Amino acid sequence: MKSLLFRLISFALAVLAVSVDARAGNGREYVLQRATDPVTGAQLTLSRRTDGLVAMDVRDKDAHLRKEVLGNSLKTTVSVEGEQLAIEFTRSRLVVRAGRELVEVAAGRLEQMSAARDLIARSRAAARMSALLGRIGADTGTPLHGLLLSTRMLLQAGEPDTATRTDAVRWIATALPVGRAGVTRVALDEDGPGDCWAKYAAEAIAAYTEYEDCMKNAAWYDVVTQLGCVLVYDMRALGAFSWWIGCVSFRS
Repeated sequence: MKSLLFRLISFALAVLAVSVDARAGNGREYVLQRATDPVTGAQLTLSRRTDGLVAMDVRDKDAHLRKEVLGNSLKTTVSVEGEQLAIEFTRSRLVVRAGRELVEVAAGRLEQMSAARDLIARSRAAARMSALLGRIGADTGTPLHGLLLSTRMLLQAGEPDTATRTDAVRWIATALPVGRAGVTRVALDEDGPGDCWAKYAAEAIAAYTEYEDCMKNAAWYDVVTQLGCVLVYDMRALGAFSWWIGCVSFRS
């Protein structure tokens, strides 16, 4: 299983890169949506840059999360009261930075994965932001809620708590198409945003199902595999979200 992790990560990044219109260089960033969460007061912003970068920002008075994808690079940065945690994936490596500590995991060097997981697990910034994301009252019938869930799992270092798992099960049930266990609140028309939702939901559910299967096959003590499972899930969640943004923008 361990020998497959970077191949799985590379595959997920390849799929993610296709879902994002990535071009070389920087560009101007445009806000697609901005809202204030009524429960926590946190401000949520979705944006897209002209070079293809897609970003999500969550900010309250003393904490800031930025999650961004461009091509085959995915980066999550958390800043809380002067402490920063950065988790960055590319095809060839995983880099985790927390303050002055840095762990780099290269393909074929998975012995460092445990150290990367421990660095995330020890981070006060990760714990603080994970708790904030758990309190955000996002509509469970939206792609944004799925992205918040995968981010919580990542910040919990591949060991999601009971509340996170419960929220994930509830969100998946909500995302299921009409006629199955859940009911979407978006009409499943074939030529409008509803079709974007149906296709997005299918990928999101498949990603979470694959994550659960991955975790079931991982021994409880195998942090290398557990962190690998959540890395792939987080990449697929953001890739699906990025595709959905492009789909609804095109259809609207």
